Amino acid sequence: MLDKSPANLQTVWQSQKNEETRMTLELLRQRVRELNAKRRRDLLTAVAVAAIVLGVSVFGIGRTHSLGLQIIFALSSIWALAGLYFVKRGLRSAELLADSTLHTGLEYYRLQIQQNLAIFNRVLPWTYGPVIVAMCALVVVLAGMAHHESQPVSRIAPFCILFLLWMAAVPIMRSRKHRELRKELEVLNTLESAK
Repeated sequence: MLDKSPANLQTVWQSQKNEETRMTLELLRQRVRELNAKRRRDLLTAVAVAAIVLGVSVFGIGRTHSLGLQIIFALSSIWALAGLYFVKRGLRSAELLADSTLHTGLEYYRLQIQQNLAIFNRVLPWTYGPVIVAMCALVVVLAGMAHHESQPVSRIAPFCILFLLWMAAVPIMRSRKHRELRKELEVLNTLESAK
C-alpha cells in the first residue's frame, strides 16, 4: 500500500527528474514558421473584417434615411480602414526579418514573438471595435425595416443572438492566443537563462 503522507509525497515529488527543454535549430525554424503563419492569419483577418464592415456599412447607408445612422456607418468604415494601417504599422520590413544572420536564432525568434504580440495587441481594438459599432447600427436598421414592414422586431432575434455570441467568443479566443504567445516568450526566457 502506498504511503500518502505529505512527507512521502514531497520526497517523491522532489526526486522527479527535471525535464530539459532542448531547442534545436529545426524546432526553432518550425516555430518561426508557425509564428509567421499566425501573423499572416491575423493580417488577413483584419482585411476580411474591414471588408465586412464596409459591406455592412454600404448596406446600412443604403437602407436607412437617418443621418445619424449613416454617419455611424461611415465612421465605422473609416475606423476599419484606419485599422488596416495601424495593424500593419510597426511590422519590420521583410528584408530585415529575412536577414536572420544579424541575430542568433533565439534573438530572431524573440523578435518574431514580440512582433506577433505587438500585432495581436493592435488587432482587437482596430478590428473588433468597428465591427461592434457597424453591427449594432445594423441591428437598429434591421429593427426599423421590420417595424416599417409591419413585421415583429423579434424576427431579427436570431441575428442578434448570433451577434452576441460572437461578441462574447472573440475576446475569449483572443485572450487564449495571447496567453500562448506569452508562454512562448516565457519558454524562450527560460531557455536563454539556462545558457
